[in-house]
Amino acid sequence: MFHVKVVGQYVARSGVMEKEKVKKNYEIEGNIPTVTAALSVVKNKLLAPALAKKYPDYVTYLTYNIVEIVPLDEKSKASMRKVEISFMDRATIIDYVKDNALPVQVEYYPNLFRLREAVQLAKEDPKGYKKQFALREPDLRLDLEMAQANPELFESGGANGFVASVGNTPAQPKASNSAQLAKKTDDRLAGLAAEQIRDGDMAPMDDEPPVLEPAPEASNDDLEVGDL
Repeated sequence: MFHVKVVGQYVARSGVMEKEKVKKNYEIEGNIPTVTAALSVVKNKLLAPALAKKYPDYVTYLTYNIVEIVPLDEKSKASMRKVEISFMDRATIIDYVKDNALPVQVEYYPNLFRLREAVQLAKEDPKGYKKQFALREPDLRLDLEMAQANPELFESGGANGFVASVGNTPAQPKASNSAQLAKKTDDRLAGLAAEQIRDGDMAPMDDEPPVLEPAPEASNDDLEVGDL
């Protein structure tokens, strides 16, 4: 059994206008029985019920990022050493480096995400890692000295070291005007809600009233002589 912490953003009812929706940050925790396909397990089995229970204004999720996986028993602790490096916590990675005699000086990587990257490279290409580290060592050392000099400005991992991340909101290639942005937002939320309803993660919402488009303004060519 494994305990996971998940952060991300969700769509919520605003509480100001009945049909208005807003975007909010969330953080939930729960247990999963396996780290095999952990992100899929969290998305399909844990996320919707956990969010609905914790946040009364919850409508649907937008993003989900696993930031922590902690084994809860000896069997799970043993299995953590066999999973992908991207799922390992810091203590497990340090043991992994020692067990496999990898040339990684873990003290140079206080950020968990950067540590995982370094260990992955050292595992796949030890010589390549050594060359890269020799080039980056002065900069990595300066990062450590800056963090020590300004502890209030630098974090040593935390949410920056995502185990896995997925975003349901596609990147906008260019800025949209207000009308286009509103339509894209409505279409995206409708699609997300439909997916949730199809998967059984949420019940259908009440039908929304139709949106009436304003009548086009008449041009001078459309006016009769008597109207002038």
